[in-house]
Amino acid sequence: MGLKRALTIIIIIIGLILISISYVVKTENDSILGNWKSIESDDSSEIHTELFIDDETINVFSEEVNEIIFSNYYRIAEGKLFVLEENKKDTIFSFEFIVSGNSLKISGGKMSSEYTKILQGKTMEDYINDNITKADYIKEFNKRKLIGVEE
Repeated sequence: MGLKRALTIIIIIIGLILISISYVVKTENDSILGNWKSIESDDSSEIHTELFIDDETINVFSEEVNEIIFSNYYRIAEGKLFVLEENKKDTIFSFEFIVSGNSLKISGGKMSSEYTKILQGKTMEDYINDNITKADYIKEFNKRKLIGVEE
């Protein structure tokens, strides 16, 4: 009786571990965290941007000025991303987002943008963390802009 019970407990534990692992993998694949590049839309006047989203901040780099034009704290609740003031409490604005694999859709008011995850090359994350120079990042940024959706 004791051996059967021990085997049952071991099987249950293994099952829980496997379920946990599959949940972690799904969460990582559908995470808003990481480096993203805008997808060209039918509107050719759209300015190419890239996002880097870490655990605390959302950063936006724009081709218009070749600079990070936006870097703020954020929080996620109820399917929305709330961009916060420096105090990390007051909301500046919010927008809805959907992450599906390597695709990110952001919408709020009349604004709507689509991004694809950057899977290779030098990224804004590398630049922000001082692993590459601004010139190196801009060179990669411009390559991705010319290629369109490559990933």
